[in-house]
Amino acid sequence: MDVFFHIIDDRKYTSALRNIHAMLSDDGYFIFSENPVPTEAIRGHVRDRREQEILFHLRAAGFEVAVILPMFILMNPPVASTNRWLWKFSSLRTSALRWAFQKRMNWLGWIIGMLIYPAEKTLLMSWGWRRGPCTNIYVLRKAGRAILK
Repeated sequence: MDVFFHIIDDRKYTSALRNIHAMLSDDGYFIFSENPVPTEAIRGHVRDRREQEILFHLRAAGFEVAVILPMFILMNPPVASTNRWLWKFSSLRTSALRWAFQKRMNWLGWIIGMLIYPAEKTLLMSWGWRRGPCTNIYVLRKAGRAILK
């Protein structure tokens, strides 16, 4: 699931997680992605949360983290990284996509994605990243009852 960063209100965020927790079987897993950032912010319809805040809401809903894995390294801005090469690459990718959109060449975005994907997959599979510089996949399991009511 890849929509939780669109839930701006903290109570609704925890409530949505609790609802999923309630529907999950005792031996079930819930997999979702989130974009942990160094500094919290609300950008229109998106809420950027720090990883500590995300983990707090997960525990409050009754989940425990089985594993956190990087989902993207090159495909999203590296908001949780200070690596200048990742930022340069991200800036170049964003500029190319913006140019293609302005020229009404949206198909170019597909081509850029197809060109980046092999490098993305290689980085994710071979470098042993524990956390990504942007989006992470959270694999969760039920820890029992929700902590907060």
